[in-house]
Amino acid sequence: GCAWAAGAGDGWGGVERGLELIGEMAERGVMPDVITFNNLIAACAQAAGMSDGALALDQAFKLLWIMMELGLEPDEGTCDTLIATCAKTAAAGDADGVTFGVKVLDMVYSSGLSPDPSMYKALLEQCLKVAKSKRGGPGCPDGWHGVRWMSHLLALMEAFDPHTSEATAAMFANLSGLCHRRVHALLAQPSSSAAPAAPTHTEKARAEGAGEGAGE
Repeated sequence: GCAWAAGAGDGWGGVERGLELIGEMAERGVMPDVITFNNLIAACAQAAGMSDGALALDQAFKLLWIMMELGLEPDEGTCDTLIATCAKTAAAGDADGVTFGVKVLDMVYSSGLSPDPSMYKALLEQCLKVAKSKRGGPGCPDGWHGVRWMSHLLALMEAFDPHTSEATAAMFANLSGLCHRRVHALLAQPSSSAAPAAPTHTEKARAEGAGEGAGE
């Protein structure tokens, strides 16, 4: 009942009760299943939306680590609740939500899963917001590192099909155009001011090609 407690307005209190439940199960020799962990991470997502973002994000990924240590494989429910936690953390102003959100998308892709459309859209909105901020830092770095980050996110979006909805297609076009313009701006800089770790020719070509005809 921890996820429902958090959803009812208990916030972090619901997460704490869920963690106590895990401890009680361990004492009784009862093995928690994937659904148990999904409910706990869902409680973290609820808490993240109630100004407990950094703490909820940290706990959500600790729960992921514990379940994998127990030999439990994350399913779509696990990934969707993690994405929700990351999106809500980022929406509360903590760019770490974007950083970890992209890591979750990597996990979704490598596991052959598909993200929930609404949770995925919420995370992409935060990713695009950070990318447009025009300053390096948590979430999207600056310089060529930022181009690498955007190119990687675009590749993930392509893998999940960016045209599943008008909103996703628009965000893909916006990010593509932004990446394209950043590449040209960096190439126009004197070589001494460019970041030392520039993308490979293939990565630059992909970023430029993705941005053809796209607007911010």
